[in-house]
Amino acid sequence: MARKFGPSAGILVWGVGTLLVGALASIWGWLSAIEDATLGVGDTDGAPALVVLGIIAALIGLVLTLVGVWQLATNVDIAALAAQEPAAQVERDQERDHQRAERSYAEAAREVEERWKDRLADEAGRED
Repeated sequence: MARKFGPSAGILVWGVGTLLVGALASIWGWLSAIEDATLGVGDTDGAPALVVLGIIAALIGLVLTLVGVWQLATNVDIAALAAQEPAAQVERDQERDHQRAERSYAEAAREVEERWKDRLADEAGRED
């Protein structure tokens, strides 16, 4: 199953916006219906319709938000897969460079040791 890149920002913005507007409309309609019932006024302002439409809008917003989050997660997975091989190559290059540096250091240490041995041997030969 190949993953496809897809923009997620627009879907997320529309989803969250629709969810908030739907929830606020539903709450407003619900509060209006409670106020009408408290005052003994009949249904004159369409509060129940506003509650239903708000709930429908909120559900649509929730679905859009979930689709946007799904697409965002898919895009993150795609980016992680794309970065995986270059990151592994960088690690291999660093390990190779580290090994070269260790070999260079070891060779330099051997050269210094040989020079000191030669110098000590020269000094010991002069004292005889």
